[in-house]
Amino acid sequence: MFRIALVVWIMLGTALAGTAMLAVLILPDLSAQAMRNIPLAVLAGFAAAMPLISRGAENRRIAGSIIRKRTVSASLSSRDRMPHARQWN
Repeated sequence: MFRIALVVWIMLGTALAGTAMLAVLILPDLSAQAMRNIPLAVLAGFAAAMPLISRGAENRRIAGSIIRKRTVSASLSSRDRMPHARQWN
Protein backbone atom coordinates (compact mmCIF):
# COMPACT_ATOMS: atom_id res chain seq x y z
CA MET A 1 0.00 0.00 0.00
CA PHE A 2 2.85 2.38 0.81
CA ARG A 3 4.53 1.85 -2.56
CA ILE A 4 1.34 2.59 -4.46
CA ALA A 5 0.73 5.71 -2.38
CA LEU A 6 4.30 6.85 -3.01
CA VAL A 7 3.99 6.45 -6.77
CA VAL A 8 0.63 8.22 -6.82
CA TRP A 9 2.03 11.02 -4.66
CA ILE A 10 4.95 11.51 -7.04
CA MET A 11 2.61 11.66 -10.04
CA LEU A 12 0.03 13.92 -8.40
CA GLY A 13 2.72 16.10 -6.84
CA THR A 14 4.38 16.57 -10.20
CA ALA A 15 1.07 17.54 -11.81
CA LEU A 16 0.23 20.03 -9.06
CA ALA A 17 3.77 21.44 -9.06
CA GLY A 18 3.63 21.95 -12.82
CA THR A 19 0.25 23.64 -12.54
CA ALA A 20 1.54 25.94 -9.81
CA MET A 21 4.64 26.78 -11.88
CA LEU A 22 2.48 27.65 -14.88
CA ALA A 23 0.34 29.87 -12.67
CA VAL A 24 3.46 31.71 -11.52
CA LEU A 25 4.63 32.19 -15.10
CA ILE A 26 1.24 33.34 -16.37
CA LEU A 27 0.43 35.88 -13.65
CA PRO A 28 2.42 39.08 -14.24
CA ASP A 29 2.70 39.98 -10.55
CA LEU A 30 4.22 36.61 -9.70
CA SER A 31 6.39 36.33 -12.81
CA ALA A 32 8.22 39.53 -11.91
CA GLN A 33 9.83 37.59 -9.03
CA ALA A 34 9.91 34.24 -10.86
CA MET A 35 13.27 33.11 -9.44
CA ARG A 36 11.82 33.27 -5.95
CA ASN A 37 8.20 32.29 -6.64
CA ILE A 38 8.70 29.19 -8.85
CA PRO A 39 10.47 27.08 -6.18
CA LEU A 40 7.87 28.13 -3.60
CA ALA A 41 5.02 27.22 -5.94
CA VAL A 42 6.58 23.85 -6.79
CA LEU A 43 7.05 23.01 -3.11
CA ALA A 44 3.49 24.07 -2.41
CA GLY A 45 2.28 21.77 -5.21
CA PHE A 46 4.08 18.76 -3.76
CA ALA A 47 2.91 19.62 -0.26
CA ALA A 48 -0.69 19.96 -1.46
CA ALA A 49 -0.55 16.43 -2.89
CA MET A 50 0.25 14.82 0.47
CA PRO A 51 -3.16 15.31 2.15
CA LEU A 52 -4.91 14.23 -1.04
CA ILE A 53 -2.95 10.98 -1.11
CA SER A 54 -3.48 10.25 2.58
CA ARG A 55 -7.20 10.86 2.13
CA GLY A 56 -7.28 8.53 -0.88
CA ALA A 57 -5.35 5.82 0.95
CA GLU A 58 -7.76 6.06 3.88
CA ASN A 59 -10.75 5.64 1.55
CA ARG A 60 -9.01 2.73 -0.17
CA ARG A 61 -8.35 1.05 3.19
CA ILE A 62 -12.02 1.40 4.16
CA ALA A 63 -13.18 0.06 0.80
CA GLY A 64 -10.73 -2.84 1.04
CA SER A 65 -12.05 -3.90 4.43
CA ILE A 66 -15.64 -3.80 3.14
CA ILE A 67 -14.72 -5.94 0.12
CA ARG A 68 -12.88 -8.45 2.33
CA LYS A 69 -15.91 -8.78 4.62
CA ARG A 70 -18.16 -9.45 1.65
CA THR A 71 -15.91 -12.11 0.16
CA VAL A 72 -15.40 -13.88 3.49
CA SER A 73 -19.10 -13.93 4.26
CA ALA A 74 -20.11 -15.21 0.81
CA SER A 75 -22.03 -18.44 1.07
CA LEU A 76 -20.86 -19.89 -2.24
CA SER A 77 -17.54 -21.63 -2.55
CA SER A 78 -15.08 -20.60 -5.26
CA ARG A 79 -15.98 -23.66 -7.35
CA ASP A 80 -19.65 -22.64 -7.40
CA ARG A 81 -18.81 -19.08 -8.40
CA MET A 82 -16.55 -20.21 -11.26
CA PRO A 83 -18.28 -22.99 -13.19
CA HIS A 84 -15.64 -22.86 -15.93
CA ALA A 85 -13.00 -24.03 -13.40
CA ARG A 86 -14.57 -27.50 -13.37
CA GLN A 87 -13.57 -28.06 -16.99
CA TRP A 88 -9.87 -27.94 -16.18
CA ASN A 89 -9.88 -30.41 -13.29
